[in-house]
Amino acid sequence: MIKFGRRVLQFLGILSKSKDERSNLAAPIPVYELRIYQIFPKDFRKVVELFQKHITVRTKHSKLVGFWNGEIGGTITQLIHIWEYDSLSHRRKVRNSMMEDKTWTTVFLPQLLPCMDTWTNCIMGLVPNTKLNLDFPQEAGAVYMLETVKNANITKKVISPVKGEHLVGRFIGMLGPLCTEYRLWRYQTIDIMLHAAWNKQLDMHYSHSHDTAGSAVLLYPLGFSPLH
Repeated sequence: MIKFGRRVLQFLGILSKSKDERSNLAAPIPVYELRIYQIFPKDFRKVVELFQKHITVRTKHSKLVGFWNGEIGGTITQLIHIWEYDSLSHRRKVRNSMMEDKTWTTVFLPQLLPCMDTWTNCIMGLVPNTKLNLDFPQEAGAVYMLETVKNANITKKVISPVKGEHLVGRFIGMLGPLCTEYRLWRYQTIDIMLHAAWNKQLDMHYSHSHDTAGSAVLLYPLGFSPLH
C-alpha cells in the first residue's frame, strides 16, 4: 500500500517533490479570475441585456472564459463569470486600460453599478498537471455547475462515470477563499446534471469524505458566453 501511494505521488510529478521544492515553484500561468455579481432582482433582466449589448467593450481587453446566470444553489439573480489573464501584472494593465475606455466608464459602468447589490472575486490557478478541457461540441441545452470543494485533496483524480458529464477545469484559489478547489463541470442536459450531483452526494455520504464538503451552483450560460 505504501509503495502504491508513492507511485501515485511520482505519477503526479509536482506532488512528489519535497515541501521546499514545491515552495519554489513558479506561479501558475495563466491565472483566472472568478467574479460573482449579485444583482437586485428588479434589475436583473436589465443587467443581462446591458452585458449582451456591451460585452465586446470588455472582451477586447482580455479573454472571457465563460459567463453564466447562477440559477440554483446560491443567491438568486447571480451573474458568475471567469476571465483569463497571463499574470496579475497583465490583469492590472487590463484594468487600467478599461478605466481609460470611455464607453466602459461613461456608458456601461454608470448603468451597471446602481443595479449591483454585492460583487466578489477571487484569483485561481489550474490544479498542477491539469488544463482546461474544452474539447466538446457547443450544444444547445447544455448547463454547467460550479462546485466549490473545501480542503480538497488535489492528488485525487476526479472522474465521473455519468455519461454526458464533462470536467472543464479544476482550479485552486490563491487570493480569496483558501484551501479551496473550484471545479467547473458541463452537462449535456439539466437532468444529467441532477443525476451526477445526486451521485456525488451519495459518494460523499457513504465514504464519509470531508474533502468534498462545499457547495454547488447550477449555471445557465448566457448567449454571449464562449462556453455554451
